[in-house]
Amino acid sequence: MNAFVAGTTIRVQRSTFMKVDRRKWDLFAQACDASFKCSAYNFGANLTQFLFGKRQFFVFYACNDGFETKVGQCALRFFDGAYHFEDRLQLLPDFDDYWTACMRALLSQIGSGRFHYGSLWSMDRDRLGQLEPIEGTRLIDATRFRMQYVDFSTTEDWDAYARSLHKNVQRNLKKAALENPDVRIDIRRGPSAIGLLNRSNAVRKLLFAAKGMAFSKSSALVRGTFRILTFRHYSVNAAVMTGTKVVGVFSGTQFGRSMFYIDGGSLPGNRGLSWTLLIAMIRMAYTAAPTGFFVFGYEIEGSTEAKELIWSRQQCNIVERPSSLFEFAYKIP
Repeated sequence: MNAFVAGTTIRVQRSTFMKVDRRKWDLFAQACDASFKCSAYNFGANLTQFLFGKRQFFVFYACNDGFETKVGQCALRFFDGAYHFEDRLQLLPDFDDYWTACMRALLSQIGSGRFHYGSLWSMDRDRLGQLEPIEGTRLIDATRFRMQYVDFSTTEDWDAYARSLHKNVQRNLKKAALENPDVRIDIRRGPSAIGLLNRSNAVRKLLFAAKGMAFSKSSALVRGTFRILTFRHYSVNAAVMTGTKVVGVFSGTQFGRSMFYIDGGSLPGNRGLSWTLLIAMIRMAYTAAPTGFFVFGYEIEGSTEAKELIWSRQQCNIVERPSSLFEFAYKIP
């Protein structure tokens, strides 16, 4: 990592959606290990910009001794009287220490206002301590959380990772293999994933009914379709089935070397097939990026909810990264 060099200045270049090379933008975002929410192809953000304020794109260059290097980028939208970061300020890993300098330069260009930074899908580390040195900033609110994920770079190979799984997971995988000789996993990418939604929603309806909760298959179909179209070729949906019966489903997004687990579910008494599907998707993520991540999600600091969910993640040998999202005000000094 390069520490910020004294005498370096940050040049901020502003752009618009129509002028951004979306393919290059996404490749840079992926090099920064940004989440899928940073994608310039984000159809959802492209649609809401017409409803809730247009996105502005910013690129950061470090300038020193007549040379300049692109070190970061970010996108913001203005609505409800505040600027909202699309996830975070994306910095190349080698220039992580440039966060404060880049944020200071960005705020100086935008001017006084209220800002919302971060998201619950962000793989960024906690930046609250780096905001404090910026003159004119005042913290309004903050939520600290821990991202929970599998870090493939810490394991020698797939077999080593498989051996690190909790014994309960290994038992369930063996049980599923013995008791389900006709098991099949159907994996769909991009728009073709829409073809799995009806069967996936049928599973979810049964799960909601078991909990005494209402579930609308038509609403779920609309939401699922919109999400798949939003992230297009990054979308990954899967279902595990015995014969023609779907017993478990998975919905995720592959962005760069990270696979994000959006949601999923399985029928009771699935004889270990829920673990079969989950580990298959983790292995798919490992195959695509052996030094990447399988991102389960977050746990809010101090929360005591979803203990069973957290326990299931821990059985997959996860690591945790402290992070935060926060609201702050900025006034030009």
